[in-house]
Amino acid sequence: MYMNRTLLSVVAVLVAVLVVSRLARSGADRPDAAAAAPGPAPTVTAAAQAPGGDPLAAARALLTQNAGQTYLDSLLNSTDSLLRRWPDRGGQAFRLAIIEGGSPDYDPRMADFVREAVSRWESAGLGYWYSWTSDTTEADITFGWRKTFGLRNQAGQTDLSWDRAGNVLHASVVLATRTGEDSLFTDEALLDAAIHEVGHAMGMPHSTDSADVMFPTTRTGVLTERDLATARLLYSLPPGSLKGPPQ
Repeated sequence: MYMNRTLLSVVAVLVAVLVVSRLARSGADRPDAAAAAPGPAPTVTAAAQAPGGDPLAAARALLTQNAGQTYLDSLLNSTDSLLRRWPDRGGQAFRLAIIEGGSPDYDPRMADFVREAVSRWESAGLGYWYSWTSDTTEADITFGWRKTFGLRNQAGQTDLSWDRAGNVLHASVVLATRTGEDSLFTDEALLDAAIHEVGHAMGMPHSTDSADVMFPTTRTGVLTERDLATARLLYSLPPGSLKGPPQ
């Protein structure tokens, strides 16, 4: 009886070892689930390193360190030093809605340009994640079309709403189908404009470099390192005013 119990115990231990070994091997053979899962956009960490843990001093330090490699200063210049961005979402996807029509030139393929534009920002590794909804009332960002913006050859416009703290609450993107001279925009121009306006919907400012996606007169649909560095810096800073106290 004693030997039987001993034998059973040995067998149980061997089975447990085999199970653990199998689990360890299968975990090594697949990508790390934590690494594969969507994560939140970067959050500010410099505040802890600033003298006295001052977030404002930390934000200024980051802007100084990244001067010349980003164009975030254009946002601060146009908003009186108010840094606007979406609040941290903990990995939650932005909800997007497309409002089809709006222009006599509208074609369903134009919605595909918007989806492609969103996909390019999502795949850039910035921590932006998107989902689509048919309910515009629950969408964070909506996309629509109009025939033209008038005399200008403007291809798109993004309107943001935000609170006093600089947290973006909603974005509305409108894309034109025709130039100011009443010529149809090419498919390439429509796609480039959509990529540019998605950047604005995320809080991105204009760039002064024509090679960047966020140059005012969009000439490319390829996100540059300056575009990406600016987006990373934007979401590495807390929203709000970067003005110091009155002297």
